[in-house]
Amino acid sequence: MSAALQIALTLTLTVCVGAGIVAALLGYTAWDTLPLLYYRNEWSGIGMYIIHHTATLLGWGTAAITGMGHNIAIPVQLFEFTAPFTNLRWALHAAGLKGTTLYLVNGIAMFVSFFALRVVFNIWLFGVRFIWQYEAYSQLPTWIQLDGFVVYCANLALQLLWFSKILKGVIALFQSKSSTPSRGQSPEPLLESKDDSKDDISKA
Repeated sequence: MSAALQIALTLTLTVCVGAGIVAALLGYTAWDTLPLLYYRNEWSGIGMYIIHHTATLLGWGTAAITGMGHNIAIPVQLFEFTAPFTNLRWALHAAGLKGTTLYLVNGIAMFVSFFALRVVFNIWLFGVRFIWQYEAYSQLPTWIQLDGFVVYCANLALQLLWFSKILKGVIALFQSKSSTPSRGQSPEPLLESKDDSKDDISKA
């Protein structure tokens, strides 16, 4: 058996735990899409999140129905380890606690986890599955290849966009630290870009 064929078999490998995880996250994403659609006229920047959720439903839906691509669908769920930090950031922001130590520490944790998982690990996984293991990936049905590639690229682009907003906030923080704010003026809050009011990354 060739190495490519062995890798290709892992693309169609389905175990009960993996199938259950894919089904659970698929259901969660479908449920989370409902408020996005319902409040689409009230929440700003909602378009990116609808694209994100639609792509996720297509990707995980394909994995759940066909049993293929679980070695892509399962690892990307590690991205959700950043959710507690982004959600807490939103909660602290809404509660008016942006100047607290907790907000600062949580912001640092959000930046580090987002960069490690949604940028570095995300790009690494793309390289492994779609470039280094392309010979194996190309043995899947054509429509599944296209679905997986397009969905992954769309979500990767969104993660990089959201991270750029976080990075702007970090840069703004250091710029504010290097200059003394005038009386009555507070420095930029941690991890908050100039257009943060338009696009809330806590929905990522």
